[in-house]
Amino acid sequence: MKFFIPFTVDPIQAERVYHRIAERIKSLGYDIKSERIYQVIFRLGDKLVSETIGAASDNGEIVLTIFKDHVGYFICTYSHGVVWGEPTMARYSEIESVDFFEKADIILTVHETRLSAIDVPPISAE
Repeated sequence: MKFFIPFTVDPIQAERVYHRIAERIKSLGYDIKSERIYQVIFRLGDKLVSETIGAASDNGEIVLTIFKDHVGYFICTYSHGVVWGEPTMARYSEIESVDFFEKADIILTVHETRLSAIDVPPISAE
């Protein structure tokens, strides 16, 4: 699966949003890893939960990012980790499966971001 962040218009914007969300999660004290995660399936009691980037989360909001930490996976939606609140956590012991974004797409996205590091609108001649 090619890397994306829901509601972004291109890979450059997706990369910027991803890094801003990552900064927010790190500010909460989590030590997130570099893997780009597309989907986690885990057990929540007797229920099997699938959290997928771009799909509705178990909490009803769209999943924007999923991060990996030393204790498990953190599912981020608008009000759970992105803007306020804590992300939803799935501990390693609860995980059934994990799907990752393709690494080649991530490298391309980072490369494109570096090429477009300065987004300055043209100065008008007025």
